[in-house]
Amino acid sequence: MNRRLPFWPKILLVGFGLLVTEGLARVYVRWIAPTPIRHQFSVFEDVPPRERRVSTHPYLTYVNTPGYTQGDKHHNALGWRGPETTLTKPEGTFRILALGGSTTYTEAVGADRETFPAHLQRLLREEHGYSTVEVINAGVPGYNSFESLINLCFRGLEMEPDLVLIHHGANDVHCRFVRPGHYRADNRGRRKAWEWEDLSWLEQHSTMYRIVKRLHKGSHIGLEPFVDADTYIGPYSQYEDPNLAFDKLLDEHPPTHYRNNLRNMAAICAEHGVECVLTTWAWCPGFEHDYASFDFYQRGFRELNAVVRSLAADKELPCFDFASQMSQEKRYWHDGRHVNRDGSLLKAQLFAKYLVNNHLSGAESTR
Repeated sequence: MNRRLPFWPKILLVGFGLLVTEGLARVYVRWIAPTPIRHQFSVFEDVPPRERRVSTHPYLTYVNTPGYTQGDKHHNALGWRGPETTLTKPEGTFRILALGGSTTYTEAVGADRETFPAHLQRLLREEHGYSTVEVINAGVPGYNSFESLINLCFRGLEMEPDLVLIHHGANDVHCRFVRPGHYRADNRGRRKAWEWEDLSWLEQHSTMYRIVKRLHKGSHIGLEPFVDADTYIGPYSQYEDPNLAFDKLLDEHPPTHYRNNLRNMAAICAEHGVECVLTTWAWCPGFEHDYASFDFYQRGFRELNAVVRSLAADKELPCFDFASQMSQEKRYWHDGRHVNRDGSLLKAQLFAKYLVNNHLSGAESTR
């Protein structure tokens, strides 16, 4: 005899199953899952502040969270990636401040000791005899020259640097891909003040729903929902709207603001008696579907590098043409924009050679 459960007991049974599943999901995400998975399926506001890689700031949209640790990535008490250091420069130290975004931070390299700035410090000390050199990794993922200008003024100069490396590229191309009429000197077309996500009630309160929704998205705690303006056109928007005219946007939004930001950073350094070195930016076009392989992005990269070279020539500023020397072999790259461990070392070797040959007169070498 086929006996079926009545309708309401079925509903209660399904409801009970959902409650149990939700409870198990919450326990797993909150107490069992590794940190990256826990972050992926959590509401960002519920993540403990010290586990958030970035934090809000009154004058910058965000900064690296001081004391942050995940795996081999650490931020010191001042919010710089790498070992602890002092705000006041020790007597006799020649301090280099490396400004930039994720390519300075060295996003794709897990160990702090293998980042480009860390390698640069080690090479200058051990292979070139500059034992008093200290290199501060002041890179912040996602930063463009607008943010590095403020970062230099309010945070970088406080470190009393002797030399500042300014290393930007892809993120300033993003700043040009905004809706017509929104390309402004304050970058408001690209950035907005930090805003917490406006999540639906279900996503806010149900861990199980967040797992289902975010399973294919990778890490949820990216910056996009919090800091991207509605007028910004992302690098992969061409897949959603093939009629987007990216080249036309580059024509309408020339890299004027990039030039001004670099010029202002150089002028501020000069006013404070700090040497400033401009650098071009390298990429690897060999990664299919990475936006560094798109023709319109590569045009943007080349235009920014041309600005660096032109400004350096016009203002007689030091310039390291890194793009002309860095290998584009894929074995040095994690993706089209970020170097891997081998690339990080090669990058540091090239920077070290340039600095030793040109800009370390204020540091004492034992060689």
